[in-house]
Amino acid sequence: MTGNVLIHLLDTVEVLEPAPHFLDQAVAAAPSWKGLGGEPLDDPKAEMAPKAARFWRGGLSKFDPADPWKTAEEQARFGAWDGVVGADAKGLQYDVVWCQWCLGHCA
Repeated sequence: MTGNVLIHLLDTVEVLEPAPHFLDQAVAAAPSWKGLGGEPLDDPKAEMAPKAARFWRGGLSKFDPADPWKTAEEQARFGAWDGVVGADAKGLQYDVVWCQWCLGHCA
């Protein structure tokens, strides 16, 4: 979802995932997401804002979006972050929050 939809619609995406396997897959896939790091999505000559993605290991129930370093562990970041560095960046704000739940399939 993040690489196919969210990174196209938003300049900055933060992924929070408690399951190490799913988070590791997302981190491994991120370098192939179109637009990440400022590459144009469709037109090679088009100018666009740099894209960025950051990955957190942690659960939503304890996550503090204004100060994520308190409640989650940063695993990786890609793209342009405009000076957002470590725990010094307090008071983060979000325009969109997407919660996606996956249910197991029964055979």
